[in-house]
Amino acid sequence: TQNGWNSYNIPLADFVAGGLSTRAHLAQMIFSAAPAGGATAYVDNVYFYNVPNAPSLSNFSIPTQVMGTASFTITAPTSNSTGAFTYSSSNTSVATIAGNTITITGIGTSVITANQAAAGAYSAGMITTTLTVTPAAAPTPIVAAANVISLFSNAYTNVPTDTWRTSWSQATLADVQIAGNDTKLYTNLNFVGVEFTGANTINATSMQYYHVDVFTPNATIFRVKLVDFGADGVFSNGGDDREAELVVSPLTQNGWNSYNIPLADFVAGGLSTRAHLAQMIFSAAPAGGATAYVDNVYFSNASVLPISLFNFIAIKNKNITTLNWATLTEANNKGFAIEKSTDGVNFSTIDFVNGVGNSNSKNNYATIDKAPKIGLNYYRLKQIDVDGRFTYSSIATVKFEKTDLTNFSFFPNPAKEILKINVGVIENENATIKLMNTLGQTVISKTINKSGSTSVISFDISTMASGIYYLEFKNGSNSSVEKVVIN
Repeated sequence: TQNGWNSYNIPLADFVAGGLSTRAHLAQMIFSAAPAGGATAYVDNVYFYNVPNAPSLSNFSIPTQVMGTASFTITAPTSNSTGAFTYSSSNTSVATIAGNTITITGIGTSVITANQAAAGAYSAGMITTTLTVTPAAAPTPIVAAANVISLFSNAYTNVPTDTWRTSWSQATLADVQIAGNDTKLYTNLNFVGVEFTGANTINATSMQYYHVDVFTPNATIFRVKLVDFGADGVFSNGGDDREAELVVSPLTQNGWNSYNIPLADFVAGGLSTRAHLAQMIFSAAPAGGATAYVDNVYFSNASVLPISLFNFIAIKNKNITTLNWATLTEANNKGFAIEKSTDGVNFSTIDFVNGVGNSNSKNNYATIDKAPKIGLNYYRLKQIDVDGRFTYSSIATVKFEKTDLTNFSFFPNPAKEILKINVGVIENENATIKLMNTLGQTVISKTINKSGSTSVISFDISTMASGIYYLEFKNGSNSSVEKVVIN
C-alpha cells in the first residue's frame, strides 16, 4: 500500500519453497521495486526472529477452603518462564484477590486465573483452577441426649422420619457432608416439607425448645412451620390439626445461625398441641432462589444453651494473630478462656475475655496473640458458665513462617530527626537493632527483650550526618537488613 507503512512477517519456509534450501551462511539481501529506477522506499526494522514459545504452566491448584478461613497466599504455578504472575477471580462473591492474596467472601466456586507476563523467549501464558469454598461444619450440640428428641444430627440417635423432601415441595435436596458431618442442603428453596407421620409421629409435649442450625449464602428470610395432625394422625380430617410458623432471626449470611426457639413461641402462633407432630416446613426468601444448609434439628427440654456461637476466626495480621468471634445468644455466660496449642493436642490459656452474661442479640469479641510460634498455631475457645461448667469451640489455625516473625518496619524513610522502628515478635530472650554506616560501623544499637515484642522504639538521628545507613534487626538466628536514607 502506498503512503502507509507495510509490515511483513514472512515465514522463512516461503523462501525455502522458492529455492533457499539453506540459510546457514546468509550474506546478501536484495530489495527491488517497480517502476524500475523510479521507486522510492523507506525501510526499517529488518530482522530475523523466532516466535516466542508459550510457557509450560502446570501444578496450579487451590485446596477446597472452609468459609471463615483467613486470607492466604496463592502458590504460583510451575513455569519454565520467569514472567511475573497476576491473578483474578471470576466470582468475587466467593473470593477476591489482592496481589497474590486470596480473601474468602462466601461459599460456592470461583475460577482463579493465573496470567503470566511474557519474558525472554516466552510469550504470555495463562492457567486456571477452580476454588471451592464450603461452610464449616455446624456447631456440635451440647444438650445431653437424655433431654433430646432428635430428627437430624450426628450428635444424637435420630427418630425415624418419612422424608426430608415431600413430593409437593418446591426445593432441591442433597445429602452432603461437611468435614465428615452429615448435613441437609436445600437449593432453589421456596418451601420444603419434612414429614414424620403415622408411627413416626412425635410427642413433644414434655419438650420446651425447638432447635435448628441454618447456614445460608443468600437467604434474607428463613421460616419454620410445625404442624400437629391431631389424634387421628391425618391432616385436614376432623378439625384437630394445629400449626404455627415462625420467622427465625437474626439471620446472618455465610455463617451458621443456631436457633434454640422456645416451643411456647409456636404455641403463641397457634400450635396449641404438640402431642402428634407430623410435619415441619422450611421456607425462605427469595422464593425459589434461596440456598440453605440445615443441621441439628431436634426438640429438647434442657435450658437454653450457654451461648450460640456464630463464628470463631483466627487471622494472621503481620506478626500477630487476631482472634475474632461472635455469639448470637448468651445465657449465664461468665466468659471465654482463649487457649493455644502448637501441636493441636496440648492447649494452654493465653487470655480471658468476659462474656456479657445474658443476651438475645449478637455480641462481637476479639483478642490478639502477640507471640505466635513458627509453624501452625492452634486456637480454641473455652466457654465457661457462671456455675463453672464449660464447653469448647471448634479449632482455628494460623500458620507463620520464619519471615513472618522476623519482620520489622520503620518510618519515615528518608528520615531527618527521629527514626521509628516497629518491632516484630521476639522469640528469643533478646533481639538487637543496629543502625550502621556504609563502613559497617554501628552508630546506634539497642537490645530488646521479649516484653518489647510488637512495640515501637525511636532512634534520635538529629545529630547524624546525611547519607545512606543500614538498619539491622536480629532475632535469634534470623536477621533482616534494610537501607535507610538520612537527610
